[in-house]
Amino acid sequence: MPLIAGRRSSINGIYYASPSFGGFSGAVSTNLREGVANSRVSAFHVKYEGGPLFVALGYQDDELTNEKYTRIGASYDLGVAKLLGTYGRAKNADVDEWSVGADVPVATNLVVSVGYAQSKQDGGKAERGGCLRSVQADHGVRRLL
Repeated sequence: MPLIAGRRSSINGIYYASPSFGGFSGAVSTNLREGVANSRVSAFHVKYEGGPLFVALGYQDDELTNEKYTRIGASYDLGVAKLLGTYGRAKNADVDEWSVGADVPVATNLVVSVGYAQSKQDGGKAERGGCLRSVQADHGVRRLL
């Protein structure tokens, strides 16, 4: 069995990914109830990819941890930079996460990425969270044989 997110997951699953229809596509998945936990993880996502715009929505229901995850993300390519953003929520853990960023091509094979992300957990009256700032350079070096 493969290890997913720190726990064993069933390999007997069902997954369907649709073809793209005018830029819209999606996928659904679930697994058979097996093993000691006898639990199921079900998920779906839908997305739109058209021209400079990308938008996606995903949802996962994990019976073993009794958690439901929702995530939405989008990007828009301005040509000089691609703007990126996400928002996610883990319902029962009461965690909200979001991020913003940009990919800036500075040469034909060099992209500089900047981003900011924040995660916040509301545990009743006490709030916990964190943030992350990042800068990255991606050089598309390819080795020719």
